[in-house]
Amino acid sequence: MKPRNLIQKCDAHTEATAIGGPNGSGNQHHRCVAAAAFALYERRGRQDGHDLEDWLAAEQLILLADIPKRLEVLKRTEREACLRRENARLKRLVGERILELKSTEEVWA
Repeated sequence: MKPRNLIQKCDAHTEATAIGGPNGSGNQHHRCVAAAAFALYERRGRQDGHDLEDWLAAEQLILLADIPKRLEVLKRTEREACLRRENARLKRLVGERILELKSTEEVWA
């Protein structure tokens, strides 16, 4: 089926390119954008002729709403990496201390 209007063209393009999109599966992303675009259309009083504007504004809203989630994941990942480095450092220090204690025991033995 060939798209006839801008919304259908955007739908086809977004569905084709959003697979594995920013909000999970491509279909989920597509549905979120479609719902937001329709809400913008209704807010305008169902005036025709602004399909592409609504679609692009909806995509921007969805992506902007996703930024805090992505930042939280990055922060959590950074914290986890920092903790892993600190854990490795502490293990190394404990290992060195154990070797020192063993060598001291050998001297006193």
